[in-house]
Amino acid sequence: LDGLGFDTPVDFTDTPVFQLDVKVSEDSDKNLPIGLKTLGESNYFGPNDTVITDKGTLNTYYFDLSGGGDKLSAVDEIIIYLNAGDVDPFTGTVTLDDFRRRESVPDDA
Repeated sequence: LDGLGFDTPVDFTDTPVFQLDVKVSEDSDKNLPIGLKTLGESNYFGPNDTVITDKGTLNTYYFDLSGGGDKLSAVDEIIIYLNAGDVDPFTGTVTLDDFRRRESVPDDA
């Protein structure tokens, strides 16, 4: 986390988009499903799922925390799910790095 701890507060007021870098090992024949849930006053769990398909490379992924159009008043925790509910899960090494607030909302967020 580049010197930041997991308990370091991040202000999502201006841009409610969480961004992180993810890399998965090349030795797996499975893709990695990853999901995100926020806990706070809204407990929003929306379409924040993606599948990591590019193996061996650190790539940036972002997750919309806007609450499906409802502005979040507070996010107390962000929970990252790997292999959630997958009966044939990814096995291998997962690297998560550089947790941050995205500086602008992308057009497709």
